[in-house]
Order: sequence, then C-alpha cells, then structure tokens
Amino acid sequence: MKKLLAVLLSLCLVVGMVPMMAFADDGAAASSDWVYGPDYPAWYVGEDGYDWSEYWKSLDMDERDAYEWWLQHGGHWGGYWDEYYGYVASIGDVWYHSLDNAIEAATNGTNPGTIKLYKDVSYRGTLPLSDVVITGVNNPTIYANIETGANSVNINDLTISGTITTNDGSLFMNNVTMKNSGVDIYVEGAGTVNVPASCKVDSIKINTSYPEGSGPNVVTSLEPVYDNAGKLIGYTSNPTPAVERVAAIGNVYYDSLSAALEAIDDNALSLQEVTLLKNDTINSGTVGENVRLTINSGITLRVNGTLTVNGDVYNYGEIRGNTTGNVYNYVRFRTSPSGASVTVYDGDYWHNYYWGDIVDDESNGVYWLPNGDYYYEVRDGGYIGEADWFRVDNAARTINVSLDERVDDYRVYVEDTTHGDISVDKTRAEEGDWVYITVDPDVGYVLTGITVTKPNGSTVKVERVRENYYRFEMPGTRVTVDASFSRHVTPFTDIRLADWYYEAVSYVYFNGLMEGVTDTEFAPNAATSRAMVVQILYRMSGSPSVSGSAGFTDVASGAWYATAVNWAADRGIVEGRTASTFDPNAAVTREELATMLYRYARFKGYNVSVGENTNILSYNDVNQVSDYAYSAMQWACGTGIIDGTSSGYLTPQGGATRAQLAAMLMRFCNEYVD
Repeated sequence: MKKLLAVLLSLCLVVGMVPMMAFADDGAAASSDWVYGPDYPAWYVGEDGYDWSEYWKSLDMDERDAYEWWLQHGGHWGGYWDEYYGYVASIGDVWYHSLDNAIEAATNGTNPGTIKLYKDVSYRGTLPLSDVVITGVNNPTIYANIETGANSVNINDLTISGTITTNDGSLFMNNVTMKNSGVDIYVEGAGTVNVPASCKVDSIKINTSYPEGSGPNVVTSLEPVYDNAGKLIGYTSNPTPAVERVAAIGNVYYDSLSAALEAIDDNALSLQEVTLLKNDTINSGTVGENVRLTINSGITLRVNGTLTVNGDVYNYGEIRGNTTGNVYNYVRFRTSPSGASVTVYDGDYWHNYYWGDIVDDESNGVYWLPNGDYYYEVRDGGYIGEADWFRVDNAARTINVSLDERVDDYRVYVEDTTHGDISVDKTRAEEGDWVYITVDPDVGYVLTGITVTKPNGSTVKVERVRENYYRFEMPGTRVTVDASFSRHVTPFTDIRLADWYYEAVSYVYFNGLMEGVTDTEFAPNAATSRAMVVQILYRMSGSPSVSGSAGFTDVASGAWYATAVNWAADRGIVEGRTASTFDPNAAVTREELATMLYRYARFKGYNVSVGENTNILSYNDVNQVSDYAYSAMQWACGTGIIDGTSSGYLTPQGGATRAQLAAMLMRFCNEYVD
C-alpha cells in the first residue's frame, strides 16, 4: 500500500513532461498577499472561489480602489468594511459614504430604491427630500431640518433632531421620533402628512390660510388643537397610559393573565398563543381548546382557585395552585460528561424491574412532562451509570447528573475543528489499546497537523495508517485529540468551487495523479487520450520493467507511452483498435475508460463482483454499450465510479473529459486504494 501511494504521488513527474498530458485540481486562484480584512477566504474571493485580487492588481488598482469596485458590482461583506471605510448608507448592494450621495443616486435614477441609513448624519442647513424612501438601521439620527418637495417622501425607523416642513407632497412616517423644543412638523401648501401611533411627535402646525375644504390633509393618531375661534391650529400628543406588560397575545399586551384570557377569540380557527411575561395571580380561569399558554422562565403564576386547561400550557416557570388538563413542564437534564444517554420512564410500574413506558425527549436531554412521578437512567460508556426517581409538580426543573469515571479505562476527548472533522473509534480505552482517528477535511482543505495531548501537556505519538486514517496507543490517562486544517489553493484559474468536479480535480492534483495543461489551466472539458490513461495506470502499478512489444505499428519504441502500452497490452488491460494499431492519441471514450479501470482492478486482484448484480438496463442508451464493455460498465455503475451524463443516459460512446477522468480516478482510489 505504501509503495502504491508513493507511486501515485510521483506520477506527476512523468506526466508533466508530456505536452497536453498533465492533469490537476481546482480551488481559488493564487492566494492574495493583501493584508486587510478577515482571514481567507476574504472579501476579494468570490462565492465560486475565484480570487479577484490578481485581476485588480493587473489593472493597477490598490486594495482600497478594488474594494470600491467590488461594492459597485454587488459585493457586500458586512459591518467590518462598512465601519473601516466609513460607509453610512446603502441602496441594495451599493454603499455610499454620505447620505447626500445616496439621495442623489435614488432621485436621479442612477440607483432607485430604498435608502438604508446606518449611522448618525448631520447638516448645517436644510436637507431637501423628494421622491425618496429612507429607512434607518438600529435607529440612527438625522441632525437637520428637513424640507420635502412635491413628491412622496417616506421616512422609517429613525430619529430626527430638527423640524420637518412639507410642501404640497406626501410625507409618510413610521416609527420616527422627533426631537425638537418647538413645533415638530409644519404642513404648508397642499401637503399630506401621515403620522401613525408608532411615531413620537409632539406637535404639528398647519397653514390655515386655505379656504374651507382645501389645503393640507393630516392623518394622525395625535389630538387636534383649535384656537378660540374654532380653527385648527395644529396637533399635540395625548398619550394613552402604557399598559403594564404582564401577558401578551402576539404583540398585544395586557395588564393581567385574566385580561389576556378574556380577550381570546373563542371562534378563532387558528391556534392562539398567550404568554405570561411577569408574575401574576389568577383566581380562576380557562385556557380554551385552541389556546396555548406559555409561562416564561422564572415566572410564577399563583392560582387561588383552579386553572382549567382545555388547550395546552407549556410551563418554563412555576404554577402554585390547582390545575386540570394538559400542563407540560419543561424538564432539562444536564449531564457530565455532556452528551451522555438519558432515558426517562413514566411512573407506571408493576414492580422495581418495570419502569413503565419510555418518554420521548423533544431534543437532546429536554422533556415536556405532565405532573407525576418519573424514573431516569443516565449512561455513558466508560462511566458508572446513575438512575433515580424524580417528581414533576407544576414547575420546570433542571436535573444535574454527574457520572463517575470508571477506573479501568480512560476518556478520549475530541476537540471541535474548523474546515474539517475528526472522529475516533472509541471514546474510552484501556492503557495500551490502539485508538484510531479518522480525518475528513472539507473540500479545498487538507490536514496540517494532528495532536493527542495528555492532561500535563505532553503529547502522544500519532502514526499514520493510510490516507486520512491515523492511530495512537492509549496512555494511562485521559487524552484530547485535536487537528488543524489549511486551505489548499491550486494554481488553476479555470476551476471554481461550485464546479461539480472541484473535489475530484483537487484530489488528483494533490495526490499527483494529474497536473494542469499549463501552470494556470486545468482544461476540465478537454478530451483525454488513450495513451494518457494507460500511462496513469502503469505508474499506479509501480512502473514495472517490461520486455517485448505488443506489436502495435503506431506505437514507436521511443514514444513516452510505449512502455506503458506494451505493459497494459501484455496484462490484458487494453487492446488495440485493430490487431496492429493502438491509436494512442485518440480521445478515450467513457466505456473505454471504464473498461481500462475494470481490467486494471481485476489485474490487481480487487473485488469486482459488485458488477455481477448491477442492472444498467434502466439507462435509455444501454443498447449503445459495446459487448466488450458491458461487464465493465455494470461494475463502474455498481461501484459509483461512473455516473450518467444526464437523466437516464450513460453516453458510453462519448469522449471522457479530463474532469470526468479526474472524478473516476478519485472514486476508484476511494473504493480500492485509500
């Protein structure tokens, strides 16, 4: 096995000497040397894995200008760059340094759309607005007097420290707070102002010079103010006392649970959800059939009479008093070690050896239990289990269970990793046992280090068994297994992370099976010749010495592929196109490639019996499979080495591209070599 892996890694030395013969991987282009921003992949790497920094450098653009270009073309990384470069507003995916620039783009047609304002802005003069929508993010403040024109203006979710004057147009406001010592809004001309209850506006002054029946229109939740002659002179706030938020139905609040339950619509068809937000007392009450009452964590409901539950109650807190019906109490198990197996039985038992039915948990270690007695068992391999009774009585509870370690073996802990996963074949082991580690890097990443550490900080020797498979000998103590992964960036610019063949190209490139056709191109859609495939199989077999010739007249004795062709023909791995010709430069077909791999597997003594029970008759073009290739195609389909090119088609006579060759080589090695 080691010899074969060494051969695979050295294959590129020969393949690289042949024009258009080399093969390779994908990934982002050459990694950038730019230093600003988050770690790789950074903002200049597209979703398809392409590194744009080299392109921008070729245009003599520095990082700052490149980032501006990126923003203008739909990029958006988030708050880091927004704060770093001082962007205050955006329209869609385009960002602006000032609110003025965003308003200009929105009103002149350059970038129409809603302006999102992220930061406080201020103006010395008046800020004119017309035909624009501004929505604040996290409630920023505009320090300015605003004047709206003849068109519609919509302002949402922000604070204005100043006044607003509306001339002829329409002003729509939502969740806007006005901070001003005098009049907040002046309505001039024939303007229309819409001020809902979500706004905090103290006063509105209207131009009263218009004849009756004309002039401005104000739609508001504020109270009108009239002069001594009965003329409307403005609006002022008349706030309704805030309701103490004890209970809620959706976004409507009530000062008691009784009031919330009385407000329930008994004829509603959909589920109505009531939430108890604060401690409360109820003399008696009914939770209707189509009602779910949730009692929040830490909240106590005192019941002087009886709470009748015809619907459901989900209790994260505590109920003190009598209840009838479906009351479900939140019960959580916290175990040490975390992840230990928890089994809960209901209280129905015949004798001490029967604990009733198992109660299903809602998630790992969380249960919703009616009042009653229960029995739990907590188990974890290598620990002494624990079991006990517990009672649920109208109260949520957390049950902490700490298991003692066994003295005859030791714990194997596995750290969380990024860009890949690691797992062990056992979580506990006796001293001297072998513990096996499986490593699974994410696509585009490789393992850069694996450590097994004792509690005192010293490490245990780790041995590599085979590709992504390691082991260590368990010491007389617990250990922690950790691994690190790094991005493998190939030099090819014509391979993208989203390509179906990305992982396969990465595999064959980093394992030395294929290279690029140039230093920066893999040519995934280019054809593969018969000679190239034979050369790869020859190298995979260790490049043995060959005597004699297959007698093909089109295979010159000095050709780079001559030895491989003679070797493969002598062992029945390939045949000529005729008795005297091999046709080395012809594009290999998909059925030829499958046949070469199938015969190579039989030559190596691999188990190919899966093909005997594989039915390929469901493919629409199975009649196009040549007789000599039928068993090979059955085997290739059965092992998953070959897939259909489209729904229901094998395309056996179609040429095998370099990407398809890479995929079949990776699947073959995963099946028989790794």
